[in-house]
Amino acid sequence: MGLFSFKDKAGPGVSKNEPKAPAHVRFFKVYFGHFSRMVGLNIVYLFACFPIFTIGPATAGMTYVMRNYSQGKHVETMHDFMKKCREHFKQGLLVFVIDVVIAVLLYLSISFWWHSSGSSTMQAIALVFLIYFVYLLVCTNLYIFPMMVSFDLTLKQLIRNSVILGATQFGRNIAMILFDG
Repeated sequence: MGLFSFKDKAGPGVSKNEPKAPAHVRFFKVYFGHFSRMVGLNIVYLFACFPIFTIGPATAGMTYVMRNYSQGKHVETMHDFMKKCREHFKQGLLVFVIDVVIAVLLYLSISFWWHSSGSSTMQAIALVFLIYFVYLLVCTNLYIFPMMVSFDLTLKQLIRNSVILGATQFGRNIAMILFDG
């Protein structure tokens, strides 16, 4: 029933087989359709990350909300953000701690090998492996939070699946790194 008319006409609606718009059109439609809510969500995310130990859970909450925006699902931005922060607090915190420990170890290892006065061949091989591990850490983080909020997985399963995707999806990972940064 229309707002100013009392006639109710049955229309064809939207066909189930209607072709989807191209990906870039859908991206900008979602981006501009939720822009103000995304700005607000980013501000809340920033404040949620002030106590350093909440970076992991806050990232899980933000990933959940952004995933739902991209999939066209209904989301109550603040409520769902806080709910997923609480729901994934333990896993998010553990992932953050593991990330920090690995990042510090990689930094110390790269510093050691960069300034070592040993064989230049051995030094080059070690630095190549360490740079690959940095790449793998970054790529693992591209997958771990979306999987955390999408599936009911243990921490071991999350890490294993993320490392596999980080190691095998080279082209996709490079594209995400270039366009995310």
